[in-house]
Amino acid sequence: MASMCEEKMAKYHICINKEDTSRMIKTAREHKVTLSNIAEMLWGLVLMKYAGLDDIVFGKVVSGRNADIKGIENAVGIYVNIVPERIKINKESTFQSVLRQIAEDYYEGLNYEYCPLAEIQAGTALKSHLIGSIFTFENFIPSNTDIGDPEYCKINLHAYREETNYEISVKAGVSETLDFDILYNPNTYTLAEISLIGQRIELFASELAQNVNTKISEMKLVTADETYQILNVFNATNIEIKEKETINSVFERIVEENADKVAVVCGAHKLT
Repeated sequence: MASMCEEKMAKYHICINKEDTSRMIKTAREHKVTLSNIAEMLWGLVLMKYAGLDDIVFGKVVSGRNADIKGIENAVGIYVNIVPERIKINKESTFQSVLRQIAEDYYEGLNYEYCPLAEIQAGTALKSHLIGSIFTFENFIPSNTDIGDPEYCKINLHAYREETNYEISVKAGVSETLDFDILYNPNTYTLAEISLIGQRIELFASELAQNVNTKISEMKLVTADETYQILNVFNATNIEIKEKETINSVFERIVEENADKVAVVCGAHKLT
């Protein structure tokens, strides 16, 4: 738990390396999905692994401009909405099968992007607790891009602040690399905790880039550094065993050598 601070929202940036990004772009083209679908899946898998569930829901920000209405692309106003994104897997699910399902759900849900989130949540058993985080994928024209139309004006953004009502919000986008920004409440999560989440995103992205047919159940959950720490730091239990010693005699010897050290703690009670 993070210590209380005045800041309501902090940001943690993740940059997927160029090689993995290129591979994912190639995967998206070959399987007729988008990088947005891939980024959504990565965030969904992180939530699954942390929650230990095979069925999760998070909020997805949509533009609201996909309605089949003539001239909607030129309409003035904010049509942004949040809709639930559900990802469900089984023991045989692969990156590819999950991506395909996300893409199919996306096209099926286009006709319902206008539905108010409050009404959707009201129709579920979890009500307002249905969504704990939100995800958005941004497609913006870079500020230095020459649009080629004199009617467009150029806007220089000097500063801005992002804030949501959710404890964690994830924003993804692509330029030369696939990037993620995790917006989080520093009064709820520490930077170290968010950093671990970021490492999971990078790890899963690397696995996807290597093989889209990998089963979700076979995904690696720890990084190389964490594997070393588990094997060589947490498990640094090597002791010297004398010739002809038994397990019982080793235990008795260690007890004698550490007789004054605390072995068991229960509340305020301690036993050596």
